[in-house]
Amino acid sequence: MFCPNCGNETNAQNFCRSCGIRVEKILKLLVTEIEEKEKTKSQKRDDLFRKLGFVSLILLFGLGFGVVFYLTVYYKFLIFGVETIATIGLIAAFVLGLLSLTFYNLPKFLNSETKENETEEARITNKLLAEGNFEPIPSVTENSTELLFVENKNRKNK
Repeated sequence: MFCPNCGNETNAQNFCRSCGIRVEKILKLLVTEIEEKEKTKSQKRDDLFRKLGFVSLILLFGLGFGVVFYLTVYYKFLIFGVETIATIGLIAAFVLGLLSLTFYNLPKFLNSETKENETEEARITNKLLAEGNFEPIPSVTENSTELLFVENKNRKNK
């Protein structure tokens, strides 16, 4: 290792023999920084493998679900016929469409009710309060400088 101050070579010493700077702390900082860089590389590699594993797991479940769904639909067509399955599908699409519209518009409906209540409260509170007996409260610092005793300090240079 070379001294960062003067550039002379130091051989595993605590201090530089040329300039006297403490090299031990600098060496520890460099070692920890190199270890952190290696950790970040290994962490990035681990994150990549974790993501790839997650994607492959999703693909596996998707493929399994697709096969089961295909077999189920295929045997339902054989048992019930195409017309019955098509009718059930249309009814399911209609019901799911109504549910999606209901759930999509429900927050807007609930927010409109709360806005009406807020505007009603605003109408009530926008009236001015009746003026009563109002006495101004004096400030803490008002007229307080007159009470301070200040000694006149005139210095004369001798």
